[in-house]
Amino acid sequence: TDATNYPNVATPLREAVEAAKVSIRAYESLQKAIDEAEVKYGNGEMNAADKFLAAIQKAKAVNDNLESTQDEMAQEIVNLEKAAFEYLLDNGFGTIPTVVTDKRYARGAIAVFGRMSVSGVPSSDIIEQGFCWSVEPNPTVLDNRSSQYLENNGRIYVMNMEPSTLCYIRAYAITKTYAVGYGEQMRVSTLPKGNVTYWYNDGGDAAQNEK
Repeated sequence: TDATNYPNVATPLREAVEAAKVSIRAYESLQKAIDEAEVKYGNGEMNAADKFLAAIQKAKAVNDNLESTQDEMAQEIVNLEKAAFEYLLDNGFGTIPTVVTDKRYARGAIAVFGRMSVSGVPSSDIIEQGFCWSVEPNPTVLDNRSSQYLENNGRIYVMNMEPSTLCYIRAYAITKTYAVGYGEQMRVSTLPKGNVTYWYNDGGDAAQNEK
């Protein structure tokens, strides 16, 4: 190869190598998710095993397909995580925590804020707590959920939503054995999103004010 043509050859080659590395990492990530899901699946004798197995097999098919895109593989990882979570909930056991949804809440155009309390089990047994919500009554953790919170005389949980949305919210808590407790639901509505306009004038001419 002519050395003067090296830059024209080397650049596409480097790009191809980097793309191959990214693709390999995507396959490896999906394979790791599959392996973890199979561990949770176990011997397949628990509740809803058929549904979970179908999700694992679908992920394997995508991973075995050399033409699968990175987006497809990333989506299968998300699908597997959701299927595994649902499988664990279907087989949860132990004491269900007592959850109280505080009747006080705050709302804006893109978020609702709420408080909650949990009792009935040791705090060390709780692996996640927060709020779930849906446009349908009786939301569950399989709908929208958030464990994000702010500290202000206790935890204030944040639910990110769309403006002008009527929905139902309720607090939840999940134990190490995936027993789930829910508080009472509340119906809330986010506010319409406003528009902000402004103008500026420092006494100069129009060109100066544009800066």
